[in-house]
Amino acid sequence: MGRELQKKKNRSSVSKVTQKAKSKKKLLQNPIIAANWNQKETLSQNYRRLGLV
Repeated sequence: MGRELQKKKNRSSVSKVTQKAKSKKKLLQNPIIAANWNQKETLSQNYRRLGLV
């Protein structure tokens, strides 16, 4: 049933569109936050750890 569509997709020159991962923004305006910022954590995780959420 779906084999014809799958063959058509394989023959097509149009590749699947993928979305780029959004880059994390550095919030370094406040020196205290900048000193305690962990790049490997998300924004909400950093805020929670710093007690701002």
